[in-house]
Amino acid sequence: MADDTNGSFTLSADDKCWDIFETPEADTATIEYNYVQVRPTTAVATDPTNTRYEITMDQASAWCRPARSYILVKGKIVKAADGTGFADADLVSHKNTGFFTQGEYLVNNNLLDDHRQHMGQAFHVRNLVDLPKDYMETAGTNMGWSCDTGAGGTDIAPVTVASSQVLTAAPSTFAVTGTVAAAVTYSAKVNPAFNEGFYRRRLDQRDASGNTLEFQYAIPINRLFSYWRWVDKVATGYEHQIILHRQSDNDIIQRTGASAGTVVITDLIWMMPFAKVDLAVEAMLWQSIASGKAVTSEFEKLTVYRSSENTDSNDNPVFKILTTSEKITRILIALQPKNVNNSQTSNTAIYKHYNGTKYTLRMGDQILPKDNIKVDWSKKQVSRLWRDLLKTFDRDQDYHGGLAFGYQDFINLYPLIAFDFRDNRSMNPTAAGSTVSVEFEAEITPVATEQYYIYAYVFSERQTLISTTEKKVLFSMK
Repeated sequence: MADDTNGSFTLSADDKCWDIFETPEADTATIEYNYVQVRPTTAVATDPTNTRYEITMDQASAWCRPARSYILVKGKIVKAADGTGFADADLVSHKNTGFFTQGEYLVNNNLLDDHRQHMGQAFHVRNLVDLPKDYMETAGTNMGWSCDTGAGGTDIAPVTVASSQVLTAAPSTFAVTGTVAAAVTYSAKVNPAFNEGFYRRRLDQRDASGNTLEFQYAIPINRLFSYWRWVDKVATGYEHQIILHRQSDNDIIQRTGASAGTVVITDLIWMMPFAKVDLAVEAMLWQSIASGKAVTSEFEKLTVYRSSENTDSNDNPVFKILTTSEKITRILIALQPKNVNNSQTSNTAIYKHYNGTKYTLRMGDQILPKDNIKVDWSKKQVSRLWRDLLKTFDRDQDYHGGLAFGYQDFINLYPLIAFDFRDNRSMNPTAAGSTVSVEFEAEITPVATEQYYIYAYVFSERQTLISTTEKKVLFSMK
């Protein structure tokens, strides 16, 4: 609202609509902006056994913007037996958990952010809770991620057609009912098993005839490392380095029927944007740097933990998570069959609810949720859990974006149990580096008929320091 203070009329930040004579703001500081290729220290080999990639951006006096950089991945999925491509009928592509299982981001040889394990799960779940459907269908496809639908398998038929009688001759037109001598009645319906995500990913790797093509994906750094998801600042002076470890073929590939495949990475390039800045602005930046200016920034780190396998007779699984955190902000829990891991014929990007009826999270003598929630997945009585997931990631009142998946896919493919700690700050430690013990417990009725893992996706608030010295900008953990 506008305020009348001592006879002067002022506008608050929310009343920009009244600035009818204000010219639109433009970026007058950046005068040139272009991407530079940074390649691995050792040339990428086409040997599938090459699973570690180290890319170093040397010290430079130019300004770069890491948060807007991306990894360009080129490669192909071929038959493991002889290295030949797959044919049009072969149902083969990659999973949404991506290509990497571990990763580190270092500045001046100091660790800034990392995933010591389960990087593919972190990449996938971050996309699930971050990206709206429109993004997933546009920019998301450019990084090889497209939300699984239907049954989460390899069914690429959007419509199923059934006939009551075998067709002896092709009709001139496709009619619902036939009137020829060998009359045929047709019925068509939406295929509930159709996986649109797999269909899209498979198209990326096929030519017009359906034969294998080399894929090319641009994976944003801010999708791989939490720090650059939250901090978008220019850098200069210090060396930046990325170390990535590739997932196994079995954890990358998803197929049905076709022979075993292997992933051949043919090139890996770090595309880093460099900018030239207006001389007057740059002079002020150097002046600030010379003064040794420093500022504290915050970001939300994602760390993934996995339990040991739960037996198929355990109807009351408990998972104790020990995490080093400054402040936990939110936790997601997902259950997944053990046997989908290390398997090309299963999908590690979908989860199961196992008919859980109750979920709790305990920290000391505090328990979430505060009230007793009972759910019934078989009768779709889980709207409270769906609402909790939306609210935990600020999507419950989001009228423009939302998530990449809906209520039905939440039940069938992504039954993610969300706990929001931002409403319960008293449960969190305040000392940096404190060790936090959190215990998840579920009640499952009836008991699961297979062994399964429990994944915990822990989002926590971390502090970093942006400091300057000798014409350099350093990003470091506090």
